[in-house]
Amino acid sequence: MGFERVGGEQAKGFLSHSDMLDISRALEDPDRWAVRITYTRSDNKTTSRIVSPVRFYKANLQALCLGREQMRNFALSRIQSVELVDARDCLMPEPIEKRPSPDSGK
Repeated sequence: MGFERVGGEQAKGFLSHSDMLDISRALEDPDRWAVRITYTRSDNKTTSRIVSPVRFYKANLQALCLGREQMRNFALSRIQSVELVDARDCLMPEPIEKRPSPDSGK
């Protein structure tokens, strides 16, 4: 299932199944994978960002933007391309580790 892009030439395209798999792979193993996205902002400027995805939220990708070291929401309809990149080659503020929740008893 793809997500339709909106506005201008992008209206013809969809976020591909392969793109969604790459994002999902980075979600599952954030210490190993990040994604480089080409993103069209609301002011129609296109940027390239390396992000560590956190979750899909409604029609957005919530992710840690590694360049800004801040959480950002990226509209799926504005993502033009996705490239899986090795997180070890990115400057990460600190490793992202899955830790047990305090109430899990571990």
